[in-house]
Amino acid sequence: MNCWMLDHIDEKQEEEKEKAEKAQEKRDEQQEKIDEKKEEKQQQEKMIEGSVEADRLEADVTVDQMGTSKLEEAAAHPDDS
Repeated sequence: MNCWMLDHIDEKQEEEKEKAEKAQEKRDEQQEKIDEKKEEKQQQEKMIEGSVEADRLEADVTVDQMGTSKLEEAAAHPDDS
């Protein structure tokens, strides 16, 4: 083989290496975006869970207050029993 052919082969190998590196960079970027979306989804799920828990606690307090009101009313009017 002459020098020109070796240079041409080296050039092709370098091009292939660059293409492979760019492809890897793209895959890494895509994976990073996927990871970010997963993180966002997990945060949203935690926020929803927190909101549901707050709603549940609020409902519990409302029920407790209603029960307390009925007890106070019954205590105020013991003859109604």
